[in-house]
Amino acid sequence: MVSVPTRPDPASEAWACIADLFMGDENHDRFHSACDAINIGPPALKMLLSMEPGVGTPMRVFADRMRCDASWVTSLVDGLEELGLVERRILPTDRRVKTVVITKAGLAAQAKALAVLHKAPESMRALTAAEQRQLRDLLRKVLA
Repeated sequence: MVSVPTRPDPASEAWACIADLFMGDENHDRFHSACDAINIGPPALKMLLSMEPGVGTPMRVFADRMRCDASWVTSLVDGLEELGLVERRILPTDRRVKTVVITKAGLAAQAKALAVLHKAPESMRALTAAEQRQLRDLLRKVLA
């Protein structure tokens, strides 16, 4: 990645650092390793990671979230369903709408992928344990 130039706005500079970490080769490789761990491609993993247990999400919502054509979502769901990671259901209030629900196998695959994704990179060793806790606490505050 390109080194982050100093900016007068510390929030923008901090965000640029986070973006560089996220878009860097190490994280890119980690995402593909998570895909390999559960034998699915990156778009399918993105979909799987966005699912919650017991929540049926209409397929149109996935298309909107992923900014793609609904037919592509159908092909992603076909692959995930073939692996037993999700199942299609009919929305009880509107039988024309198909929802997707993560299965127990899908939850296990999701957990396996997250274990790969959440493993701290070697670059975190540049920080002391106290600095790592401080960074964690600050990022939790931003996420909240």
